[in-house]
Amino acid sequence: MGYLYFAGQGVYKDLGQAISHWTLAAEKGGDEDQVYLGSFYRAGLGVKKDLAQAVKLFRPAAEKGNPIAQNFLGDAYPDGQGAGQDLDRAVK
Repeated sequence: MGYLYFAGQGVYKDLGQAISHWTLAAEKGGDEDQVYLGSFYRAGLGVKKDLAQAVKLFRPAAEKGNPIAQNFLGDAYPDGQGAGQDLDRAVK
C-alpha cells in the first residue's frame, strides 16, 4: 500500500499515507518496507531527516540479506552517518 500511495497507482498520491503504511509494515519486519522507510529518513522526504533512524531501519533488512539495505549501511559506517564510524562494518 505504501508504494501505491507513493506512486499514485490506483489511489491519489499521498506521501503521508505512504509513510504510514510503510511504517506499519516495517514494524512487522518487512525488509523492503524497512528500506523504503529508511530511505525517506535518510533523505528527509516527508519526514524529518534522521540518519540514525535510517540506519535503525536498514540494519534488520540488511541482516535478512536485502542488498539495498546492505549498501546503505556500507555507506553509513565509513563516516559515521547515523551510526558509529566503523570501517570494518562498512566493508562487511
